[in-house]
Amino acid sequence: MKLKESKEISFYGKLPLIFFLCCAVTVIIRTVQVFSFIDRETGFYTGGSVLKVALYGVIALSGVFFAVTTFLSKETAEVALQFKKDGLLSALACILSLSFIYDSLASFMGAFDSLGSSTYGVSAFQSMMLSGTIPQFLQSIFAVFSAVYFLSFAKGTIKGTDSASKHKILAVAPVGWAGFRLVYRFVEQISYVRVSELLLELILLALLVMLFMAFAQVNSGVYLKNARWRIIGLGLPAAMISLTLNVPRLVFVLTKGADYLYSDYPFRVSDFVLALFFAVLAAKLVNRNKKSANA
Repeated sequence: MKLKESKEISFYGKLPLIFFLCCAVTVIIRTVQVFSFIDRETGFYTGGSVLKVALYGVIALSGVFFAVTTFLSKETAEVALQFKKDGLLSALACILSLSFIYDSLASFMGAFDSLGSSTYGVSAFQSMMLSGTIPQFLQSIFAVFSAVYFLSFAKGTIKGTDSASKHKILAVAPVGWAGFRLVYRFVEQISYVRVSELLLELILLALLVMLFMAFAQVNSGVYLKNARWRIIGLGLPAAMISLTLNVPRLVFVLTKGADYLYSDYPFRVSDFVLALFFAVLAAKLVNRNKKSANA
């Protein structure tokens, strides 16, 4: 496509700053909503229509802005995931690997707990799908492989090598993890629109499926020209939504306690660390591209 990676965009280097400002706005709005306008028992909105419109508006507009900017910008052609001994990225990748292990254990326990929830009039397979047993079990399995993959990525950034790029099959494990999380949320019998936590998480998981696939392609060198713009273009919106959801949850837990938070949507360590990882990765890629352009 002729438009792709064809434009000189002057504000490309300011994408991390724009992300920070937009994210600050959405986190503040969401924190007010969590404390004042969301029912603890059902997760439904109890008011604050203006804030709801403002939140979805900022997320939608900024997401389109990041995607379009990186798709069109010439600097996106310089995106690569090999770094020379980056301590911060390696530390975040290690923490992310640990968070996947934690998520694997939590998902396995969730699958075990839901095993006894049967649905009459359907087959055993359908019953386990509807109860979330199968999606959570597969999420647990893919979380383990995701942990191994990001540990390999951390090793590469510590030593300044591209060791993770050798694991082309293992690279799709995070795609499976996000994909089965998405399946699990879709089998919930609840209003996707009225429960804002669910709606935003579905959008986040859809972005993560595409983002992890792009990450695997770029890191493995498989059709990377078609995927490299998504690392920043989808990474920043995904990080924004994840922080918008999880920072208010964390604040609420620290101030009022986890028992007062909507139990089906707790603070997720893996999502929080993922947001930090992709936000830092995008900032480093933009900064590296800016230095290359000035050289």
